[in-house]
Amino acid sequence: MERYRQIISDWDKFSYYCSQPLPKTLRVNTLKVSLDMMEKYFKKLGWSFKRFDFCLWGYEVQTGDEISRTLEHWLGYYYIQEATSFISVLALQPQPGEKILDLCAAPGGKTTFIAQIVNNKASIWANDIGFRRIRALMANIYRMGAVSVIVTGYNGLSFPQKFKFDKVLLDAPCSGEGNMRKDPRRVKGAELGFINNISGLQKGLIQRAIDVLNPGGILVYSTCTLAPEENEMVIDYVLRKRKVKVEDIDLNIPYSQGITEWNGEKFHPDLAKTMRIYPHHLNSGGGYIAKLKKIG
Repeated sequence: MERYRQIISDWDKFSYYCSQPLPKTLRVNTLKVSLDMMEKYFKKLGWSFKRFDFCLWGYEVQTGDEISRTLEHWLGYYYIQEATSFISVLALQPQPGEKILDLCAAPGGKTTFIAQIVNNKASIWANDIGFRRIRALMANIYRMGAVSVIVTGYNGLSFPQKFKFDKVLLDAPCSGEGNMRKDPRRVKGAELGFINNISGLQKGLIQRAIDVLNPGGILVYSTCTLAPEENEMVIDYVLRKRKVKVEDIDLNIPYSQGITEWNGEKFHPDLAKTMRIYPHHLNSGGGYIAKLKKIG
């Protein structure tokens, strides 16, 4: 992670949180249970809990138990989810009646969150590739009661352009550096060769995501990595390749602005509107969020 010291202002706090275990966090699924009822279940289970400041449905719980091994989890009353992974869906602002694509959807945390926000009153397409990924995706869709979701198995790079959407979420495959608290091996950072290789995939995916948007449609691009090559450089690239503009993300959370320069290379100034989320911001993992609007 030393390569990022120059762009992370509170390096000591960042380093401290990277070394700490993740808190246990989850999203209560109001498609199946009310918040009041779920809080009663928490008390019955002997868990103490605290609601997220920025999201009505997010909770941090304290318990010595494994929170995946409860009847309530199996029934889909909650989804185990890091605080940072809430942000891309909140930035997307899904609305009832919209046609929405989650281009790289497995295992389904963000797909089912979209369905929850719109109360199953939008047409949601969840796409991924590979039997195991689609199996995991479908299992969570069924468990969470997301009945408004259609599952497709296209390669995201060649998702059919005959389908058009009001909004697209692209939670792109990435080097996963932001998961250092779950996997301490990632504290050293990813290999630069891998970062450069996967950024090519990300550039292809984001272009296809824009191509399937309706004019005026919204794309949210997110990763769980810190590498500028996978974040700002992907957005800077697509600003030159497609007719899109960077939108402000109207969320009241702590974050750092996207960078507009890296290793002497300058980017579009609107990259400052994008979000870098570090572990110390939300006591969670690291990630990146950009919101784009298709022009014309």
